[in-house]
Amino acid sequence: MAAGGFGLLGLDAVVVCEAPRIAPLADALRASIAGILAVPEERVSVKGKTTEGMGFEGRGEGSPPGRWPSSGERARKTAEGRRDDAFGVQHDGSRKEPFVPLVPGKVRMYVCGVTVYDLCHIGHARANVAFDIIVRYLRYAGYDVTYIRNFTDIDDKIIRKANQEGIPYTEVTRKYIDAFYEDFDRLGLLRPDVEPKATEHIPEIVALVALLVREGRRTRSTATSTIR
Repeated sequence: MAAGGFGLLGLDAVVVCEAPRIAPLADALRASIAGILAVPEERVSVKGKTTEGMGFEGRGEGSPPGRWPSSGERARKTAEGRRDDAFGVQHDGSRKEPFVPLVPGKVRMYVCGVTVYDLCHIGHARANVAFDIIVRYLRYAGYDVTYIRNFTDIDDKIIRKANQEGIPYTEVTRKYIDAFYEDFDRLGLLRPDVEPKATEHIPEIVALVALLVREGRRTRSTATSTIR
């Protein structure tokens, strides 16, 4: 960051743990992180998260015994050539359940991509780093992952930018798709297996929205705003 001319104004860290309670360790964590980053301690905030939800307090026992394999069990499964089943999903924010793909051994992961009318910001980086970690972990755990991330390459903001610059909208989207790749390649993120563009699938999008309207899952007014 320093080499790129950036300075750290503040850091908000969330520590995820099962045991022990981390409230007594918060000051030490804050001091350690501040020392590593060479910033004043008051610029670092440390929060705790247990398996029971946000906050420093928790019973400390974590998930029910036997539900999630320990690190030693995961290592043994890896050595035996079996998949790691510790990856879980939260349904309502209060519990985790074992991850079970629709097709055994295969995962299809669709990630909503960016609308390419301007340069990416830190929020785009944060989201894509998170998805990159998930994809890498699933593949490490032995799953056959198909990773898809789209580009929204037609939008009011794109058209407005093209009009402002007096160029075709396709030049706008090409410019910012190239910039997107430059930024995320520098972060070392994996490129998806498939990267569809919205303009390549307009008939399918219209057909899908029409189906949602027929099934009563979307009103005509909101559908019109979606497909205009």
